[in-house]
Amino acid sequence: MKDAILYREEANVILVDWAGGSQTLDYTQAASDTRVVGSELARFIIFIKYLKDYPEERFHLIGHSLGSHIAGQAGKLWKGIGRITGLDPAYPFFEGKPPEVRLDPTDAIFVDAIHTDGDATHKLAGFGMMDPVGHLDFYPNGGMDQPGCGESLFEYVRDQGVWGGGETFVVCNHLRAVLLFIESINSDCPWKAYPCSDFQPFVDGKCMTCGDVGCYSMGYDADKAYTAGSPVNIKLYMTTADSYPFCHEELHHVKLSLSKPPDCEEYKAEQLYLRLRGDNKSTENTPLLKDHLSLEHKRDNFEFIVGSRKGIGSIRGLDLRWKPYSDNILSSLGVFAEWLFASDLGTCVKLDKVRVNTAGDVNGTTTEVVCTRRDLQPDITQTFQVEEGCL
Repeated sequence: MKDAILYREEANVILVDWAGGSQTLDYTQAASDTRVVGSELARFIIFIKYLKDYPEERFHLIGHSLGSHIAGQAGKLWKGIGRITGLDPAYPFFEGKPPEVRLDPTDAIFVDAIHTDGDATHKLAGFGMMDPVGHLDFYPNGGMDQPGCGESLFEYVRDQGVWGGGETFVVCNHLRAVLLFIESINSDCPWKAYPCSDFQPFVDGKCMTCGDVGCYSMGYDADKAYTAGSPVNIKLYMTTADSYPFCHEELHHVKLSLSKPPDCEEYKAEQLYLRLRGDNKSTENTPLLKDHLSLEHKRDNFEFIVGSRKGIGSIRGLDLRWKPYSDNILSSLGVFAEWLFASDLGTCVKLDKVRVNTAGDVNGTTTEVVCTRRDLQPDITQTFQVEEGCL
């Protein structure tokens, strides 16, 4: 991060090493030490201010995890700090607690936070907070379960070795906030995030414009459009890719209408893969599901957000592949079970319609494909052209 900042602009970058307090198995003690380290940081800021006549509003404190609350503590003790950025502020002992003990919008003139490892169920499944803590709070991919962090421990160890793979397996989501922020420093991608009350309305396509609140850029330039006196705790959503470069320049809300004949039983998909094809570019072949999908009724609608690293232009078509779900019993039967399951699926799952709404500042653009109940074949990529319907 230091190198990225210095590459972008002339700056004095000061690193705070508190390994003596943070690298401990006693998290309770580490969390308590944030107030001590924050106090020392405030003393250092005061020292620089008077030694060099350097105004506090030009300080930008950036902290990850517990470091977010350290920065907040410094801001509480010395008012007027220009900006604090919290990168996935730590959850245990801080979520739901009063502002006096955690990062808060009053800790600096401008406070922004990026949430990547939250736990909406509050069962300690994530290391990061879900509560908003700043003027602007960014929730890429809903603030949890980041793309590319879902690999098994075996896959991480295979690719990165025992120690590196084990560490990545545990903290992949928690560290993603740092990687996103670093990329934003020298990126020409807008990192546009859209205001929404929560992630589910965002997935449902209800927040595909900037609205009255306005859109903001996540990352290093988050403060550029925010004006003093604007609301605080503004929640903003976007998607990212699963690897570098992470930034999605364009977002698309996709609504799939699927149906099945009355005599067919419930069918499930283990995964759905979608690629949108534009007249400029195509999106990645995107897995849409975090959990399996069930087609229970005669007709069901399913909604997703698909991002693209670059603007794809007017949508001309799409590729769709349905991977059938098989339980442990079917899996144990091997290839025969896959053939048996797939043979029924092709006649039972039908694609009626696809509706794609591309996000925009004021108005999005909508593309619709009417498929007249075309069969979806299992584990086969099928292409549907807009100008030809689904023929």
